[in-house]
Amino acid sequence: MKENILNNKTFINTLNQHGTCLYISTKAIINNHKILQKTSNNTVAYVLKNNAYGLGVENICPILYREGCKEFFVAALEEAYAIKRFAPTAKIYVFNGILNNQATEMYQHGFIPVLNSLTQIQSWQDLASKKQTTLPCLLHIETGIHRLGLEENDIEQLQKNPQLLEGLNILYIIAHFACADIYKHNSVEQQYESFIALTTKLPKAKYSISASYGLFAKPKYRFNLSRVGIALYGGNPTPHTQNPMEPVIFFFSTILQVKTLNVGEHVGYGFNFEAKRKTKLAVLPVGYADGIMRSASNKGFVYIGKYKAPIIGTISMDLTTIDITDIPEEFHKAGQMVELIGNNISLNDFANNADTIHCEILNVLGSRYPRVYQ
Repeated sequence: MKENILNNKTFINTLNQHGTCLYISTKAIINNHKILQKTSNNTVAYVLKNNAYGLGVENICPILYREGCKEFFVAALEEAYAIKRFAPTAKIYVFNGILNNQATEMYQHGFIPVLNSLTQIQSWQDLASKKQTTLPCLLHIETGIHRLGLEENDIEQLQKNPQLLEGLNILYIIAHFACADIYKHNSVEQQYESFIALTTKLPKAKYSISASYGLFAKPKYRFNLSRVGIALYGGNPTPHTQNPMEPVIFFFSTILQVKTLNVGEHVGYGFNFEAKRKTKLAVLPVGYADGIMRSASNKGFVYIGKYKAPIIGTISMDLTTIDITDIPEEFHKAGQMVELIGNNISLNDFANNADTIHCEILNVLGSRYPRVYQ
C-alpha cells in the first residue's frame, strides 16, 4: 500500500522549512518485515551494513528488534557495535570475518564471524582452543561469484582433516548468488547445485544461500535462513514483475527558482543541453551530494503533482534543473513541491534513470537535509 505522505503535517512542515526532506516510513519497514517472514517461512536475518543501507541503523534496528528479529548481518566488525547497542541479545554476524587480530575483540563482544578462508578458520579455532570453549561461526563457501568464500580445494582439505574444525560450532553454511536479480539466469540454478554438492563434504549444519532476490526466486533456495537487505527497504526483489514490498522512502524537494531559456541557450556544466524551443526551467536545491546521481543528467525525471518533468542539463553537486514547460503555470513558482522518489517514481525507477541499482541509491542519499521517520 502506498502511503499518502502529502497529508503528513510533520513532513510538509519540514519540507517547507528546509526545501528538501527525506521521509522514511517505519510502518512500511514493519509491513515489509511481515511480508518477508511470511514468504520465507524460515528465519529472516536483516542486513544492516553501512548504517542500514544509509537509512540510519539507530532508527531501523530498534524497530526490527521490537518486532522479534534476533539475527542481523553487517559487513565489518566496526558496524557490529551499533547493532549491539540497539539489539543487545541479537546474534550479529560479520560478513568479512576475522581481519588481522580481530578474533579476541570479536569474541569479547559476542560477535559471530563468517569464516571465508582457511586462515580465518585457523584464527577462530586457535582462540577456541585458548579459551577452552566452542565458538560459534558461519562458513562461507564459493559457488561461482568468486568473491569471498572457501574454494573447493579448501573444502576438500576440511573434509580430509576434520580436526581443522574442532572447537567450532557451525551455525550456518552460506553462499551468495551472483545473478539472482536477473530473471531466470541459468547461473542461479548452477550455484544452487554447486552449493548442494559442496555442503555434502562439510559437517551437517543449517544452510543459507538467499538474499532478497533468491528468497523470491524459488522456495528451494530459502533453506534455513534468508539474509535480506534491499527488500526490507522497499527495493523490488522481483524486478521482472510488480514489487511485492511497500515503498519505504519518499524523497521530495522544492523549486528554488524558475528561469526561461530561449532557443539556442544552454543550461548547466558542459552546455550539454541546448533549448530547441522556448523553455521554462526550474532549479532544485539538490544535486549529486544529496543522492541525485550525475548519471541521471538529461535522462532522469521528477514529478510535480501528477505531471512528469525531465531533468535537463548536468546535475551538479548542489543543483538540478528540470524542464517545466509542459506543466501548468500554476506550478511555476518557488517553493513548489517536487517528487524525486515517491508514489510516482519508485526507488527502482530512480535508480534506472541513473543507470545504477536501488542499493546504491539508498547508500548515497545525502545527510544535509532533514529526515522524518514515522
